[in-house]
Amino acid sequence: MVNPETSQMRIITDGLAPSFSTTSHQVAYLQTVSGDQQIWRVNSNGTEPLKITQVPMYGYAGQFKPNLPAAWHPKGVYLALGAGSQYYPDNKARLVVSGITADAAKTLIQTPAEEVRSLSWSPDGRKIVAVLQGFLGGSVTDPYDQRVTVYWFDQSAPPFSLPHKAPTWVSDRYLAYVEMSDVSGGGSQVWLVDVEARTRQLLLEADVNVTALQWIEGQKRLCVWHTSEYLRNGEFKPAATTGWLVKLALPNPS
Repeated sequence: MVNPETSQMRIITDGLAPSFSTTSHQVAYLQTVSGDQQIWRVNSNGTEPLKITQVPMYGYAGQFKPNLPAAWHPKGVYLALGAGSQYYPDNKARLVVSGITADAAKTLIQTPAEEVRSLSWSPDGRKIVAVLQGFLGGSVTDPYDQRVTVYWFDQSAPPFSLPHKAPTWVSDRYLAYVEMSDVSGGGSQVWLVDVEARTRQLLLEADVNVTALQWIEGQKRLCVWHTSEYLRNGEFKPAATTGWLVKLALPNPS
């Protein structure tokens, strides 16, 4: 932990991939113990560490990529973790959704992919969006081998999948994401999708690779980012990042 005013650092526990609770002074983190990937939480002052659940590993430890931090439910009552295909004998990644009590029951949602990235909950806590990579159903029409996929936590609706990356929730119902061109260097498009009606509309087209999106709720604007490559004009240079704010009026779903 770091105090942003004094820059003083304090070790609170041993582990990987920390994430702050959305509702309390608690941190979720991962530990690898005796062949299992475990999810723990601890108070931000380092007290009361608690094991929540675990994901078994198959194969050899050297095969594994570290998982990304677990995503907290908006009300702080669940954690969602993307467990890569290396943890399962069928080589398919899972979404692991668990309560935050000791040895909490967990829900496993199977995916068709090898990795789960960019995991986040919708503001109402009913849906989870992730970028699936190593997509097993990929084809020449999906050259970037990644899909934005929305899962309903209670599995009351089937998953909804779109190409390609950088999803950000705009509201309970609307999601913005980036679709890349099929042609190298062909730019990208930013779409707004109604995940309930499963329809979408084009927000903007860019002649550069849009690398990230972030919804700014207080300003009702979408922040669109482009980060350049390190190699430019035959020279290695620091990456250059440019951002734009896009004012967005959400459509009336009725």
